[in-house]
Amino acid sequence: MRTTRLSADAVRKPIICDGAFGTYFRSLYPDNGTPELANLDYPDRVVAIHRAYIDSGANLIRTNTFGLSAMLSNPSHEMIDRIAELQIAAVDAARSAVSSGHHVFIAGNIGPVARPMRHSRRENDVSGDPVEIYVRQAEIFIHAGVDLLWFESFSSVDAIISTVQRIRESSDCHIQVQLASDPYGFTEDGLLVASLMNRLAAEDSIDGVGLNCGIAPGLMMNVFKRMQRPRNKIFSLIPNAGFPAFARDVAAAEENIQFFAQKLSEALPLGVHIFGGCCGTTPDYIRALSESIHSQVCSADASDRTEPMGDNHSEEISSDLGASGAARQSSLSKKLIAAELAPPFNADINRLMEAAADYKKIGVDMITFPDSPSGRTRVDSIAMAIKVFRDFGIESVPHICCRDKNSIGLSAQLLGAYVNNLRRFLVVTGDKVPIELRHTTQAVFDFDSVGMMQVMSEMNRNDFASDPIVYGGALNCGRRNIEVEIRRVLRKMQAGATFFITQPIFEAREIENLRRVKAETGAQILCGLMILVSKKNALFIKNEVPGIPVTDAILDRFDLLSDPLDRSAAEAVGVLMCREVVEKTLEFVDGYYFSIPFFRSYLLRDVLAGFQLTEGDVLPP
Repeated sequence: MRTTRLSADAVRKPIICDGAFGTYFRSLYPDNGTPELANLDYPDRVVAIHRAYIDSGANLIRTNTFGLSAMLSNPSHEMIDRIAELQIAAVDAARSAVSSGHHVFIAGNIGPVARPMRHSRRENDVSGDPVEIYVRQAEIFIHAGVDLLWFESFSSVDAIISTVQRIRESSDCHIQVQLASDPYGFTEDGLLVASLMNRLAAEDSIDGVGLNCGIAPGLMMNVFKRMQRPRNKIFSLIPNAGFPAFARDVAAAEENIQFFAQKLSEALPLGVHIFGGCCGTTPDYIRALSESIHSQVCSADASDRTEPMGDNHSEEISSDLGASGAARQSSLSKKLIAAELAPPFNADINRLMEAAADYKKIGVDMITFPDSPSGRTRVDSIAMAIKVFRDFGIESVPHICCRDKNSIGLSAQLLGAYVNNLRRFLVVTGDKVPIELRHTTQAVFDFDSVGMMQVMSEMNRNDFASDPIVYGGALNCGRRNIEVEIRRVLRKMQAGATFFITQPIFEAREIENLRRVKAETGAQILCGLMILVSKKNALFIKNEVPGIPVTDAILDRFDLLSDPLDRSAAEAVGVLMCREVVEKTLEFVDGYYFSIPFFRSYLLRDVLAGFQLTEGDVLPP
């Protein structure tokens, strides 16, 4: 992360941004029309509003220019110069509001272009090109001497990324970019906020990212917790005051000042740096927010609030890379622990249910159920998940395989799972049908896992909007060309995947590939671990199960046993290999996903021995 004056301050202590200039202006002067025109017509009113926010505790104010992009989208020729004058006057007004000796950042505020113009195809028309509009405004702000550029309420990122790259050719000012989300984590353009945030995080030219507008603080916190916060950026949360009610085309909000301050303050321990308000927030909201934030800062050392910025930290997880073995073991309590139980080939589920009961006692957060792996019929994964969920109350996650059902059947299957209260799924393309069955059985494969995720994303918008489902994908760190896997992970994230589970990992090369995938995608990842219980078991995996590279070095470790038939000693070898992978990945993965053969659930206790599990550690939805 680049060090700017703003980022240096924000890492030391939280920054309080102002509230919504536009809605507050309209509430004070309902007959004055467009707030931005007041920069020239009523500059004293603009100064007074800025000053009210500063007096309420804001040490970052945004210029009264949010709507100018929309004006520039299709202006008359005589308006272009006037818009530039409005922008310069806005900077002057903001600067006039800051008392001598006060440390207040002035942000040049740039909003999105008018929506009908976002996809303009007109040639040689600067007014219809969003990038040219944003660059034009940025250049005026930079020349006027603002402290930072503040892009807010965006629903896509292509134009912004191009704009920032242009700006960086001539300026090193701090650039903050905010996305507007609906309650379900999608933008107005129907794009997943988490995926867009990952794209912004990958741009070195962008200094900060965040969420603003669209939703109230509680809903914004839900969206925020479901995404991976970029560790290399200054992060801002700027929600609306509450659920908007519209009167005379003006967005208003219920008076919920204390709730606003309390909910937004909950983000303080989660590494948020800038707090403020959007539509409906008045100076009273900012005063309550400032008091709440600063009271928490006074009661806790700032260094405990925010972990160091870096790429190898997962959400709400910190690891001391130099810690002793015992200290590092205790940090596993912050990791999610998942376990796989393969449904049986027949109707006898007794051993599976015993293992599920044991996993619940151990403290496993989540049990998953494969969907007829290797193309061999097993008890249906969704039916098995419903059974375990109802009997034990533990989160049960069925795999959804694209091999056996067409799009109608898969969609019906998801609806059935939903009405039975399942909300999380692992989506896989699926293994091919075994050769010996192909004369009687046809694979379907209407689409692969990415296509299935796109279907699920559409169902979230149309069928599950009030309580959307969550889904993840598989990750193969054993792939020779890891760049291909990284691109596939990003495609899945664009399709709405919020977590990933790796194939079982044994080798150092796979661990380094996993580290790279995590760093380059920011994905939420559970590291797959398989406890090999004997050399015979390892040979079967090596020769019969595709995608899991069991090397000769692994087989050699079983050969060191003095008694190859000693079951406990062989199990201990498998447990030790898993613990070694945990030690090498603990600093950067978000959890672990255990595959244990023959329902030997007790072996999970052996792997976790010395690691203290805590209840309620769950993968953010």
